Amino acid sequence: MKEPHFHQQGQSVGIQFQADTINFVGVDKKPPHLLMAEEPFVAQDFIGRQSELTSIYNKLFVEKSSNILSVVNGDGGIGKTSLVSQYYHKYKDNYAHVAWVLNESSIVDSLLLLARNLNVCFEETDDQTRRMQKLSTKFSELERPSLLVIDNVNDLEDLQKHFILLNQCSNYFHILITSRITKFEKMDFFPIEGLPEPQAIELFKSYYSGVTSDEEKLLKTIISDVGRNTLVIELFAKNMHILNELDPKYSLKNLKEDIEKSLIKLSQSETVSTIYKANGNGLRYASPESIILAMYDVKELDESEKQLISIFAVLPNEKITYANIKRLFPNVEEKPLKSLSQKGWVEFDSDEKSFKVNQVVQDVVKAKHQDRLLEDVDPVMSSLQQEFQSNDLLHKDKYKISMQMVLYAESIVKSIDYLSEKIADLCLRLGYIHSTMGNLEVALKYFEHSAQSRKELHETYPQDVSYKNGLAVSYSQLGDIHSKMGNLELALKYFEDSAQLEKELHETYPQDVSYKNGLAISYSKLGDIHSTMGNLEVALKYFEDYAQLEKELHETYPQDVAYKYGLAISYSQLGDIHSTMGNLEVALKYFEDSAQSRKELHETYPQDVEYKNRLAISYERLGDIHSTMGNLEVALKYFED
Repeated sequence: MKEPHFHQQGQSVGIQFQADTINFVGVDKKPPHLLMAEEPFVAQDFIGRQSELTSIYNKLFVEKSSNILSVVNGDGGIGKTSLVSQYYHKYKDNYAHVAWVLNESSIVDSLLLLARNLNVCFEETDDQTRRMQKLSTKFSELERPSLLVIDNVNDLEDLQKHFILLNQCSNYFHILITSRITKFEKMDFFPIEGLPEPQAIELFKSYYSGVTSDEEKLLKTIISDVGRNTLVIELFAKNMHILNELDPKYSLKNLKEDIEKSLIKLSQSETVSTIYKANGNGLRYASPESIILAMYDVKELDESEKQLISIFAVLPNEKITYANIKRLFPNVEEKPLKSLSQKGWVEFDSDEKSFKVNQVVQDVVKAKHQDRLLEDVDPVMSSLQQEFQSNDLLHKDKYKISMQMVLYAESIVKSIDYLSEKIADLCLRLGYIHSTMGNLEVALKYFEHSAQSRKELHETYPQDVSYKNGLAVSYSQLGDIHSKMGNLELALKYFEDSAQLEKELHETYPQDVSYKNGLAISYSKLGDIHSTMGNLEVALKYFEDYAQLEKELHETYPQDVAYKYGLAISYSQLGDIHSTMGNLEVALKYFEDSAQSRKELHETYPQDVEYKNRLAISYERLGDIHSTMGNLEVALKYFED
């Protein structure tokens, strides 16, 4: 058994999860009707599309030509997700089980989110393929028919790669996909167009009732020009309402002219044109993204609204409750939140007190806010850092909210491509969490992201010791994860790199105890990896160096229990390595020293279960060594203790 390491301030703090917090197994628990944490957002003011709802139902339940159906349109904001959400809520009682997942990275990652509610247990050594096999086995046990919705499948390569998997899942589910992918020969498509003109006009007037008789023809033209796009129509109408709230002088003609002027300006913008280039001077030839980006300039947001829309832009485009917004951004005010909803930038569900932003709006805001995104989202990253410091993060009573916070953090990391210590720290913490949950491949991805960011920060600011120390910690975590995955040579390389950085920090700042402790931990890990690889003499040298540093720290700071605890660990590791090498008398001495330190810690802190447990382990080791040496009576006493 490898001893845990006690990290001091100055060394990035690992998340010390309680040993019994994670329990994915519920042997006798029947899978619930709802296979995910929460139901999807309910589309507000759903108008039209009744025939589409009936057609989707008939395709899945009556025609039964395929159990996989992709609801598609090449444009964003047309209403794909709203239509499928309406289908979900209207017909969910026709299904034994229902699941809705948002596809953010890959189809498999999205499906694996269902493991928790299906009580699927994964081993730490299970790779993604093995995990999916276990989850698929659980799928096969579900009552049929069940419904699976995968929202936002826009990566053709990922769809091609995992279509066979989806086909297998279709044996147990009706699968509905929302996508902008319009061509894939193996897929059964259900294409949707913009709203029919009468429903599009009804939608517009439901948000803005001030259309004059003289404007009716122009309204039809505008609606036609924007492809009867639901999101654009709603945004136009809500802003017309705001613009005319006090002084009804802003006409549809004014709106159309302002949008066209802004589109011309955007097409000439080097920053934006590469992403959203309008192919003409009018609305008719512009993409929904271009029109919405132009709309942003017509009705400028105030500073508090801009910060909030930046935050929504980097979070998942699924419903987020007001309670979670407050948790992420404690200083949020209700007024700008309501204003964003009134202007059409986010949807608000008054029943569930939740908000949702469309992906098109997210893309527009990311393009518009490139220079301020990191600063706007900074308070949210700080909140997530605090969330992830909790010792009981994965306790069954906190698991649901914790996983939501993990999804928010992952979305931010994916969305913000800036050199940032906070992004690097979020990646490190996500790596810890996934490693603790046994998702080693995912953990490795985040540890690598963190290390790469910190390497760039260190190279850019070589005099900043915090970046150098952060890089050392990232290398150490890469060593840990590769060690768990059995990649021992890679693990050794990262541990050596970490130790070299820690050694340089300690030599430069010999009075800084955090760097000295960091070097001690690096030596301990090098001892562990060399011991595992069978290099016992090398391992012994590192364990001796570790013990020497911990002894110096303890003697300098005798009241600091962390160093006393570290010294006890170092003695135990020296006992282990000498025992393995056959030096039983030496091993016995180290085990006795370790037990004595732990006994003192337990007596000083009798309520601390960790110290009590480690003392028990020390007695076990003393029993083992005395048993090996033939001192059976003494061994018996220690085993009894």
